[in-house]
Amino acid sequence: MTRLTRCFMVIAALVTLVSAIEARTWRVEKDGSGDFVILYEAIDAAAAGDTIRIGPGRFEEYRYEPDYARETYCCANITTPDLTLLGAGAEQTVIGLEAYDPHLEHFVIGILCNTVDVTIRGLTVNGVQGGVELFEASNIEMSDCRFTDCRINVVLGGSTGVTIENCLLAGWHSSGLFSQFPDNVSVLNCEFLDGMGPFAIAAVGGDGWVVRDCVVRDCTAGLQFERGAAGVVERCHVQTSGGNAPAISLASGASMSLHDNHFEDDGYAAHLGTGGPLVTAENNVFIGGPYTCLLIGLTPVDFRQNHIINGGGHSVLAQWEQGDLEEPYRLDLTGNYWGTTDPAQIAAWIDDYHDYHPLEGWHFVIVDYEPFEDQPVEVEQHSWSEVKELFRGQSGDGR
Repeated sequence: MTRLTRCFMVIAALVTLVSAIEARTWRVEKDGSGDFVILYEAIDAAAAGDTIRIGPGRFEEYRYEPDYARETYCCANITTPDLTLLGAGAEQTVIGLEAYDPHLEHFVIGILCNTVDVTIRGLTVNGVQGGVELFEASNIEMSDCRFTDCRINVVLGGSTGVTIENCLLAGWHSSGLFSQFPDNVSVLNCEFLDGMGPFAIAAVGGDGWVVRDCVVRDCTAGLQFERGAAGVVERCHVQTSGGNAPAISLASGASMSLHDNHFEDDGYAAHLGTGGPLVTAENNVFIGGPYTCLLIGLTPVDFRQNHIINGGGHSVLAQWEQGDLEEPYRLDLTGNYWGTTDPAQIAAWIDDYHDYHPLEGWHFVIVDYEPFEDQPVEVEQHSWSEVKELFRGQSGDGR
C-alpha cells in the first residue's frame, strides 16, 4: 500500500467520523418536552444525516409550499437529503388530519419528498389528499407504517430504489399506491385493506418491480401494471370483489412474472392484455366469477402449473385481433389444472375462435388446453389464518 493510498484512506475515515459526529437527533413532542412541537419546524432545522424522532399524538399542522405548480400544503416537506423520520409506532404517531375531506379548501400532503432520499419508520399518515408523495426521489425506505384514509395513500413519480415493507395501506379513496415510471420498487410483506377506489397498486411504467408476500382484501380492485411496467409478483394473496376490475391486470406493454400467488375476484380474476409482451405465470391460483376467470387479449403466455378455477362464467375468454394472421393464433394453456378431468367441460368453459364465425376478427385465437393436469398441482399458498398471522398487530384490530 502506497503512502498516498494510506493518506486517502485516513481522509475518508475522518470524513465519515466527522459526519457521524455532526449528525443529530431532533425530538418533536406534542407536550413541549422535545426540541419542537410542530413537525415541519424540525424538518427546517435538520441537516443531512439527521434523525427526527416524532412522539405520540397527531401532528396535523400544515403550511403552504410555494414551489409547486398547484397550490400545495404539507405537514412535512423534505428537501434535505438523508433524513430519517422515526415515529413512536404506527399506533401512536399520526401525521395528517382526522379524516379525509374531499371538500377541504386546501390540497394537503402528509409527507412530500422531491429529489432527495429519506427513511420513514413507525408512523401513520392519515386523512389527506396524498399520504406520502415521492417525486424523482431515490433510496427511499418506508417500513412499519400505516397509510390510511387518504385520496391516494402513496404516490411515486419517477423515483428510484423505493422499498415499502411491513406496511398497511388502507381505506384509500382513489388508489392505495399510485406510481408513474419509478424504477426498482419493492413492496414487501404489506397489507392492502378496505380500498374504496380502483386498485391497491396502480403502476404506470417502471422497471424492476417486486411485489412479494402481500395481501389485498376487501378491496374493489387489486393490482394493475401498465405502459411497460416490468417485474415480478410472487407469494401474494389478492381477493377482491364488488368492482369492475380484476384481482390482477396487466395492460399496454406490461411484462410481469407471476409466481405462487392467489388471485380471486367475483367478476374475473385476471386480465392479461399486454398487447405483445410475454406474461409468465407458474404455480398460481386463479378463481373467477360469473364473467370469466381469465380474460386474455393479444398476450403471449408461458402459463404452467396453475389452477384455473371456474366461478360460474367462462374459465378463459380469449380475444385476439386477426390483423395479418392467416391462421388463428394458438394460445398455449396446456399443463394447468382446470378443476375437472372432463375435457369436454373444459372446452365448454373456454370462449375462443371455435365459438365464433371466423370473420369475427377479435376472436382469432384458439386456446390449447390439452394435456392438462388431472389433479390439483402443488402451489405455495397460505391459509387465511396464516395470512392473518403475518399481519397480526399491524392493523390494530387483531385481523
